[in-house]
Amino acid sequence: MSSDSRIVIMDENKKNENIVATYHRRDVQFDSAPSYTSSLVVHLRQLQQDFQTQHQHEKHALNELNERLRHFIDRVQHLEAQNAKYITQIVNFRRARSDSSGADIEWNERYLHLQSDLIAASHGSIDCGLEIEMYQLQTAIYQQLIGLEQEWKDDRRSKLEQELNQSSLTLNSVRASNSELGREVESLYAARECPPDGAYISLLNHSSEKTVDISRWVLKRRVDGRTELRYSLPDGIRLQPASELRIYSQQGAAVAKSLKSFRTGTSGRQELVNNEVVSWGVGNSTETFLLNQHGEEKAIFLQSIAATPDNS
Repeated sequence: MSSDSRIVIMDENKKNENIVATYHRRDVQFDSAPSYTSSLVVHLRQLQQDFQTQHQHEKHALNELNERLRHFIDRVQHLEAQNAKYITQIVNFRRARSDSSGADIEWNERYLHLQSDLIAASHGSIDCGLEIEMYQLQTAIYQQLIGLEQEWKDDRRSKLEQELNQSSLTLNSVRASNSELGREVESLYAARECPPDGAYISLLNHSSEKTVDISRWVLKRRVDGRTELRYSLPDGIRLQPASELRIYSQQGAAVAKSLKSFRTGTSGRQELVNNEVVSWGVGNSTETFLLNQHGEEKAIFLQSIAATPDNS
């Protein structure tokens, strides 16, 4: 025999909601009558326990938050009380200070002025000390420079004196050599003969050992202080020891050839012809000069013809 039954379960937390579960039970004839529980009922009971546990946790958390809020409010009230106390003290301090503010301001100003004066004096002292040190350093540098310049001048003066002495010795030696050479040259050659008819000019080497190179030397002849003749000796002309060189004019060479006295290449005498002049000039006063290639005078021959008195 079977019959249907209805079970209604009420949730304690949600009294306005009803959960209705319906199941059919079939009665079976057994020796004993066991009761069976639906799985839905078990699940509902588990949910009810979970809801209760969560509710307890939330309640505990809410209590903790309320406790923390209470402590925070107490702390804020304590801080506000301290703040009010400090404000009161500040107001009282300002009131007490306002009574003596005039004197304090004056003393503060005087103190600041004195402090600024002291700082300025300290800076001035430091600046003066630095300037003194700078002047001392510059003075030492100038003294060193003056000493170095004086040493350089002394050294330079000593070197110049040595160079001057050496130059003087060298100059004296050169002068002595030139004088000796001049005397030697003068002894080597001379204008020995200049015929008054202007036929030729004769040069003679008096040395018995030395040969004199007279290439590019110049003969100058001045007649009666007016007419001047010049002749440059060609290259390769050398006066052998104890030899003679005759330089003929055109007219003199012609006369010498006619008289067969023109002996070119004869041993002991050389002969040249100056084809630029007809005659070396005829006059009462003749001057003959021999100049080297540098224009230095090496020999001179002066000749004068005295005028004969007229007996008629």
